[in-house]
Amino acid sequence: MRKGKFYILFAISFLFLLNYTIPVHAERQNNFELCATSDNEKEDVFLYRLYNEDYDTWLEIKNKECKQLSLDLGEYDIELIPTLNYEVDELSGIDNESTSFSIDNTSNKKITIKYSSIKNNFLIRNGNKKNKLNGEEIIEFTGFQPSIAIEILNGITNFKKGDIVHFAITVTNNENFVINNILVEEKLDNITILENDNYTIESNKLVRIKRIGPLENTKIYVDYEVREEDVGLLNNEVTLISADSETGSKLREGNIRDEKSFNVGDPKAIIKICKNSNSSNSNDIFTFYINSSTSYETWVELKSNECKELNVDYGIYNIIEIEKAGYNLIGIEGLDENGNININEQKEYIVLFNNKKNNEGFLYGFGYAKNTLNGA
Repeated sequence: MRKGKFYILFAISFLFLLNYTIPVHAERQNNFELCATSDNEKEDVFLYRLYNEDYDTWLEIKNKECKQLSLDLGEYDIELIPTLNYEVDELSGIDNESTSFSIDNTSNKKITIKYSSIKNNFLIRNGNKKNKLNGEEIIEFTGFQPSIAIEILNGITNFKKGDIVHFAITVTNNENFVINNILVEEKLDNITILENDNYTIESNKLVRIKRIGPLENTKIYVDYEVREEDVGLLNNEVTLISADSETGSKLREGNIRDEKSFNVGDPKAIIKICKNSNSSNSNDIFTFYINSSTSYETWVELKSNECKELNVDYGIYNIIEIEKAGYNLIGIEGLDENGNININEQKEYIVLFNNKKNNEGFLYGFGYAKNTLNGA
């Protein structure tokens, strides 16, 4: 009897195992697709913000391309960032009166946003629209245009690994009315945007300024830590990509951007200072003072027909020769009229001072000698 019960229980267990399938969690598939298209073939980029209470991301989509995402079920909002020279023509897959949509388990969601180029009888150039009336050109402003500027706060432009480069980005409202919702985009990877009450950090590269009053400005502060793989000249570019106003005026066409470069590692430029004179006295010494906008300062002594090289950072350098009795300065090559040279490329810059021995005294200033004999 016990043996019979055992066989019955074994058979029931075996049938149960045959009908039970162990669940396997498959990777969640993409269930949302966002597409952008326009009436031209340009490779322009359109920017969107997709968000709800638990989710917030930014999407950049090129013209005539799509991006797919895997989203949790629920309600979402999509924000369409205005794009210069385009207006939204049609929304497919979403109500034109709303920017909200739902993700459910019944089907995948696809939204297509169609743009049309802003077309009229005007030619847009540098923020103005031009039309010809009776053969005369009429120029009208098409909107407002803030300005943006970036600066390095460290006082230097040459850094080594581990240094922190401090930037300040100034956005200025040049109008006599309030501008709102100013979006500023950073281009440098691994930048850190510092928190501040004057703006909202939307992503690791995007900042929103809620309001700037008439003729006022707002500063954005960002830091960059020089990494192990950084070397040479790095460039930080910032762009004002959108804004609106209380008057309804639109952001004027134009590339509102600025950039600032800094160097990592050894300085990449060389200033080669040379002294040329007709003196046969090889013991005469000529003294030069060099300083720059990047806090560089040094003294150089040269003999006649001698050169010396200086490894320097990028910046504007001022070079002055200290007066030396018995010589007239007859020419300088490589400096401007103020004795300055702008070092902005990875190359050798040659500065040549030409002197003529005349055994007469002179006064010297700002890179030029002035002879005082006979009133000359």
